[in-house]
Amino acid sequence: MRRVVQFTLLSVFLCSPNLSAQDIQPALDTFNETMGTAKLDVIKGYRNLLQEALEKSEQARANNLRKFLDDFESEGALRLSSGSKPFMLKYLKARQDASVLLKSEFAKATKIANEQNDFSTSDDLTRRLAELRLGGETISYKVPRGNSHVLHSGWVLSSKYPNTDYWRLLSTWEEVSGLSNPSWVSIRPVHWPNRYVDHFGYRVRVVKYLDDNAWKKHATWLRKPALNKSRTGISFQSASHTDRFMRVRDNGEIWLDKFENTTKFRIQATFFPKDGLFFK
Repeated sequence: MRRVVQFTLLSVFLCSPNLSAQDIQPALDTFNETMGTAKLDVIKGYRNLLQEALEKSEQARANNLRKFLDDFESEGALRLSSGSKPFMLKYLKARQDASVLLKSEFAKATKIANEQNDFSTSDDLTRRLAELRLGGETISYKVPRGNSHVLHSGWVLSSKYPNTDYWRLLSTWEEVSGLSNPSWVSIRPVHWPNRYVDHFGYRVRVVKYLDDNAWKKHATWLRKPALNKSRTGISFQSASHTDRFMRVRDNGEIWLDKFENTTKFRIQATFFPKDGLFFK
């Protein structure tokens, strides 16, 4: 029997003696209810498309939809197929709104704890909120060259002009609290929330979440002012290799390269965040 993936760690709050359950629990319940309904809508959407494919004897499409449904139920992945964009957008919007609301409630509870000098509870709230890995506003990153954006293909990052819904989906991201330090950020594909941007052999890629401290540092980034001094740009410094930055090379591939004090490097290591393209 398939199981619907749990995207949060809300149960951890129930065993925390320092947490004011009466303050935060209604927000947790609302989040769970909202996401439970949203998940069921996605499952229903994929199943309707699967039934349609079977009725039309479109076996290849039916096989793909079975895989898409399994990916969603096991990892929360959203896979694009003809007819799936409307319920995907509805789900992503619900997830985004619910996450923003829950983070707001945590901020209120943390403020109250600090005002009461209950720093143990405040620290606990901060830590546990980071553990939830809640998303928020979706982001696409434009690169300086033309109209290309950062996307993943074959699970490695490169820059490409996203001229179809498929590529716009793969170029839409979420920033969450840093996996190794909540003051920094980690980045994940908006459609695959259990996978994160890290680096291996200095190649920047997307991989499945690992409960490993060394890996978490590889998947954590310092969001810095743009190296090229642009007011609207940003640069990503590696938390594990602080002398290296995410950079678009001449061939469009994105690597973690050692800082060079040159105009070319500063330009290639600058990205311009904008609203997530898949929502356009």
